Amino acid sequence: MTLYFAYGSNLWHTQMAERCPAASPLGRATLDGYDVMIMGRGYATIVPREGWTAHGGLWRLSDNCVDSLDRWEGMDGGSYVHDTTEVERLDGSRVEVMTYVATDDRGGRPTPEYSKRILDGAQDFDLPDHWVAHLNDVLNR
Repeated sequence: MTLYFAYGSNLWHTQMAERCPAASPLGRATLDGYDVMIMGRGYATIVPREGWTAHGGLWRLSDNCVDSLDRWEGMDGGSYVHDTTEVERLDGSRVEVMTYVATDDRGGRPTPEYSKRILDGAQDFDLPDHWVAHLNDVLNR
């Protein structure tokens, strides 16, 4: 099993149920020193940003789920790469996770549908109001 930190559309439980039926949501988590941005292709990525904390959701994935997400995230085409990092759970414990980081660092704009998926996912994980407001800003730049 792999622990996965989601910060974009993979927060949305409905999408994850379609892409990875065996995935289990484990609650929200934070990643210190990072922010979210929309890359040139119109999808989210995390970027280092001193003094910031990115909020997201933690999933437990089977190997089949990781393979499925790799296809959806365009790993074969080089759109994203895996990164291993440490996040903090609500109970204060720290766990090592896999996440996806975009290879494109140019800014971009998301589609309305993609933005809705992120915001619905933020609601699914009950992310803090200040973070949801920040996501709205990032999605509407």
